[in-house]
Amino acid sequence: YRPQTGGFADTPRVSREEFAATLAEIVDRIRAQGIEVVLMTCPPMTERYWGMHLEAYQKHGINFLVETYAQAAREVAAEKKVELVDVYRAFHDKPARLDYFPDCLHPDARGHRVIADLLVERLARTLGPPADR
Repeated sequence: YRPQTGGFADTPRVSREEFAATLAEIVDRIRAQGIEVVLMTCPPMTERYWGMHLEAYQKHGINFLVETYAQAAREVAAEKKVELVDVYRAFHDKPARLDYFPDCLHPDARGHRVIADLLVERLARTLGPPADR
């Protein structure tokens, strides 16, 4: 939503390239502090979104921008060799994903549980078994 115009745009405020470059820089800065990095994509929007009727969403699909940034995060994770929790894909591939997002954008308790399970799985892989710590 663009408050200054009262409308929506089918172009992002931050380009995909700028997003990817900034994310890569964040990874580098965090790693420079000796911290292990795990990236995470955003969950998808659902077709219940109140603005679904808008031309950009009708033309490109509700997640055309979210998917673009999720893919950029995947690419940065691969390039930087860091773990990625692909929340977007986990929900996008669920046939009942509408049930996890009552307001179309934010997960409910069950949706947060899905995200938590994904995080635990990735963190366990990154950190290793508890006996190793």
